[in-house]
Amino acid sequence: GLAWAPDHRTLYYIDSPRRRVERHAYDPSTGELAAHPAGLVLVDTAAQLPDALPDGMASDSEGHVWVAFWGAGRVCRYHGITGQLLRDV
Repeated sequence: GLAWAPDHRTLYYIDSPRRRVERHAYDPSTGELAAHPAGLVLVDTAAQLPDALPDGMASDSEGHVWVAFWGAGRVCRYHGITGQLLRDV
């Protein structure tokens, strides 16, 4: 999955095999990506949901990330900067 933060300067990417959500600095004028200054891995989901794969994703108007988990029947909302779990549905 891919999602952009509301300011279009951060790209979130799900690496399903590694079971993590990454964030990359994104330059909308050039389309170039780089490791985000705040760190590449936003969330390592392996410890939270060991039997599920992060699959689909969306960013909300507050800049947080919603991640759907295949094999768990769950959607989790994470803080877009800290990666803190904010909600589990």
